[in-house]
Amino acid sequence: GDVNHPFIARNLKVWEAHYVLRPQLQYFLMDGLTVHEAVYGVYHPDYDAHVYRNVRMSKVNSEPINRGLDDTDEQRGTFTYENVTFEDCRGGRDPLIQMALSSPRAGQAGHFKNVVVRNSRSANNVVDLGGGPRNKTPEHPVVYYFHDYPAAGQTTKVVHAADPAVSQAGAEFQPVKDFTGKSVRAAKVKSVGFPTLLTPVDDVPPATMIRSVTRTGDKLRVTGVTHDNGDLAQVTVNGQPASVVSTSAGITDWQVEIAAPADGKVTATSKDATGNLEQMPHVVPVR
Repeated sequence: GDVNHPFIARNLKVWEAHYVLRPQLQYFLMDGLTVHEAVYGVYHPDYDAHVYRNVRMSKVNSEPINRGLDDTDEQRGTFTYENVTFEDCRGGRDPLIQMALSSPRAGQAGHFKNVVVRNSRSANNVVDLGGGPRNKTPEHPVVYYFHDYPAAGQTTKVVHAADPAVSQAGAEFQPVKDFTGKSVRAAKVKSVGFPTLLTPVDDVPPATMIRSVTRTGDKLRVTGVTHDNGDLAQVTVNGQPASVVSTSAGITDWQVEIAAPADGKVTATSKDATGNLEQMPHVVPVR
């Protein structure tokens, strides 16, 4: 993919699972993730241009949000989380949000906005380095930003305790009770915007398939299905608009009654809401 064509998953619900999501790819948008009773939430992520929105985790009791590539301890890019709720999560050794030590590229970060913690805790609080193996020679330190924390309009920057920024800034970076774990430090910062990493566009046309053609006198009843990665604007059969029967997850079932064609062909085509026209209409010969 790329910035305009990420892999997109929406409204995923997972319950009573061990590993919930393992997103090892670039350019990823997860919009709507609800998890109940799991061990690992977002696990072993690549984090190169990843966007997570509207995430709710309840009773995820080991690692709700894992660090970049887990035991490789490497974050390959920048990511964002917006509207994240932890509820009744009881982490053990690891924090609710794990942080990687480094990235192969300079300047990479994690951005969090509107994080809500309800009745959840771990031995290392909300954010800390991950447990287990760690990168022994961090080339480019990773930083995390928590926007609108501890209050609206404020931003808290989190770095690991061995980051040179801690010693350079002196007492500016400090542990924060019930927020930072033992291996990271935090400080309030200014002028850090919440980045826009992905700008998805819909430039892919829909695809239509005729499922059945039934003759009744001089009329034909035609049913079919159309798929699109966005909203569908119209399906026409021999130029006549079809009626929508049902729509779910990008799949639209439709039907229409038309006059029997003189040329013996039924042609179905479609257009989506952004104006993309189907390139290969489905044509069915009839007698």
